[in-house]
Amino acid sequence: MEKYFDTRLNQDFRKGASDIWRLVAADLLKKIPAKCDRVLDLGAGYGDFINQVNAPEKWAADLWPGLERNITNDVRAVIGDITTPIDTLPQNHFDLCFMSNVLEHFTIDDAQKILDHTTSYLKKDGYIALLQPNFKYCSKVYYDDYTHKTIFTAEGLCNFLLDNDYEILSCQPRYLPYSFKSRLPRPLWAVKLYLQSPWKPLAAQMLILARKNEKSVYAE
Repeated sequence: MEKYFDTRLNQDFRKGASDIWRLVAADLLKKIPAKCDRVLDLGAGYGDFINQVNAPEKWAADLWPGLERNITNDVRAVIGDITTPIDTLPQNHFDLCFMSNVLEHFTIDDAQKILDHTTSYLKKDGYIALLQPNFKYCSKVYYDDYTHKTIFTAEGLCNFLLDNDYEILSCQPRYLPYSFKSRLPRPLWAVKLYLQSPWKPLAAQMLILARKNEKSVYAE
């Protein structure tokens, strides 16, 4: 895993990432029709999202031990396998669970396990936000990342959530470029305009926002 981060997520790839993620986090939280005081970032990696979130209680979980040295002091780090129940994560607790570029790295069976456990961490009417590649718009480069295991489109990912009794609040099939290696505008004012614009050249990552309801219960 350390070598994966060195090759796929090296420093050139991450140049300016924190500034961009600050704008992405602010834009995403504006889309949620409730205040999110307790936020969990699953598969957090470098913690780029959770580090930028303005919330009283912030958690990040990942199997990669490097998470602990990359998060800010106000984030609680949990090192563990997100396909299994993580005892240190409180149940029925979080207002929002965010995952960026996570589910496509797992088989569909493991993706189901991750969603089941996520449901258990969310409080009633909690929200889930999924940001990840939309295969419909990036099929030619999708498997350049050799760790990709499952294909998701916006329609497929929404149906996955619906089948688990989530309510889809919004679906943006094109939200961000496939990766920060793409030509995402680097001046921050341009990034802000890009996020607000309905026209998104090169966008191949989708953003799905859904809400847990009473039927979305975790079953052993």
